[in-house]
Amino acid sequence: MLERHSGAPSPSSRRQGQRQLLSSQFRSLLGRKETPTPEELDHALVSDLKTWKLNPRVGTLALGTLSKRGSPHLVLSLLRSMRERRVETNVFHCAVALSACEKGCQWELALSVLEGMPRQQIALDVVSFNAAISACEKGGQWQSALALLAGMATCRLAPNVVTCSAAISACEKGARWPLALALLSSMPRRQIKPNLITCNAAISACEKGGRWQEALALLGLLGRWRLAPDVISCNAVVSACAKGGQWQLAVALLCSLPRLRLAPTVVSCGASISACEKAGRWQAALELFGSLISLRLAPNIVVCSAAVSACEKAGEWQRALALFAAIPGLRIEPNVVSCSALVSA
Repeated sequence: MLERHSGAPSPSSRRQGQRQLLSSQFRSLLGRKETPTPEELDHALVSDLKTWKLNPRVGTLALGTLSKRGSPHLVLSLLRSMRERRVETNVFHCAVALSACEKGCQWELALSVLEGMPRQQIALDVVSFNAAISACEKGGQWQSALALLAGMATCRLAPNVVTCSAAISACEKGARWPLALALLSSMPRRQIKPNLITCNAAISACEKGGRWQEALALLGLLGRWRLAPDVISCNAVVSACAKGGQWQLAVALLCSLPRLRLAPTVVSCGASISACEKAGRWQAALELFGSLISLRLAPNIVVCSAAVSACEKAGEWQRALALFAAIPGLRIEPNVVSCSALVSA
């Protein structure tokens, strides 16, 4: 039998070929276990300066390799060295630097890169703004994220679904559910179709704000955008209902998951048990706790404490004691909450 040979190089051979663009000194620095210093990187750059100036891809490759090592400060240090040595930097170099800042949750560094691009006569683009907004989102800086979103209009750039998702997620982390909903509602006017990531971020914002009605409404709107809820969507809505004291809704949503072809998780079950505990529905709490075991889900100490507390509030001290005694068998260490509930029972 004859073997088929493809004319195109494999991804691994392409990566190997790209690495050959770097000098042996630079490859040695990037390949060693110890993190190189800014001085070492600058020295390696100077030793191969002509190649770097002739081929911008060398800089992109070096910056990308540093970024994969989780070193945003070194990425920016090398980018600064390139500029000081009069190596031309472009939008691709800045994109790598912004991505490194985003992954490293270095929002201030990301803003400095973005603000420095016009001074270097590098045109800002949507990808650059998206990375900077995501860095602000990960750093809990919702105000900065929204300021960047507003600033895109000045640059005559139109946000896309990635932009809006990052901004909504920033509002979610900042507990700004009205802003998250306002951004979501503005997307159709911008001719941007929300995706599941966008909607989940908005639902989570409502959940954190205790707005179970809004979370439930958003879940119902998913079909309008031809989106199917996933376990993240449902967990957030169940949790929102639980926080809002809507134990019946929380349990009903939990029971509807199989019809949506979704499997309940410890998070969704735990939220429902907690809702039942707060409503004084100890029988429902125990039934849900039993379903965790039948689903082969390992309950955590929060779930166990809620179940014990539900029995304690109902005066079912024997059941509370039985649950507490089962905790070590589940490989869980009892905590102050579970112990206090048992004492109260």
